[in-house]
Amino acid sequence: MSFVENISAVEAILFAYGEPVPKAVLSEGSGIDQESLEKIITLLNDRYDETGSALQVLKLGDSYQLATRLEYAPAVKKVFETGRNAALSTASMETLAV
Repeated sequence: MSFVENISAVEAILFAYGEPVPKAVLSEGSGIDQESLEKIITLLNDRYDETGSALQVLKLGDSYQLATRLEYAPAVKKVFETGRNAALSTASMETLAV
């Protein structure tokens, strides 16, 4: 894989995993050694900063997680609250009834 493909692979794993990914798991899954992995995380965060992205990669102990920036929390929270209060469709109600 090229360096750009390595960055994209790490980003894809972080996105798909949805939870903190242990460094060893991220390294093994992407095929990138742990030292290079740290450089890639830094480059990803630099890219997100430069483009004004709502995303960031957090380091949580020995794990990494793709997350939204704190300033977007109200918008994200609003969407989750709206989704929870949505009425169930007829098909969903029938499934629950069974």
